[in-house]
Amino acid sequence: PPPSTGAAAPAQVMASTPGQPPASPPGRSLVELLGGAAFTGFEGGLLAIAILSLLGTIILSPLLWLLLMGGLIWGQSRRLIERSEMIAIAGGTLLLVWLAPWLNRVALGQLLGPGLPSLLLVAIAGALIAVVVTTLFRLIYLILSRVV
Repeated sequence: PPPSTGAAAPAQVMASTPGQPPASPPGRSLVELLGGAAFTGFEGGLLAIAILSLLGTIILSPLLWLLLMGGLIWGQSRRLIERSEMIAIAGGTLLLVWLAPWLNRVALGQLLGPGLPSLLLVAIAGALIAVVVTTLFRLIYLILSRVV
């Protein structure tokens, strides 16, 4: 074989030094995490109203709700649902539940009053609850990750 006249191939740069653990893949920022939780809670409230209005309180209603919530969370975890899609989905669901009388027959009228304000109250309450629960789980995770 002919002698090598070129320079040696550059060595690959290691991602981490031997004393440090390898860098973890980039995750979601806290704002993205809490925004996703708010979206899921908002949708959860609206979907609960729609499903209960359509199916009543039979055993199928909570199972369908859980299936839809799992799909939303899965879509967010795979980054199939991003910020612009979240806004479009939330707005579309709100309009659909508000404008379709068969999707908002649940007894909100007796408790909260009829119409858009009661739908928004339930959806925003769901969003706030989801943000609080997500924040608590994140806090517990951070505490345990420092201890263990």
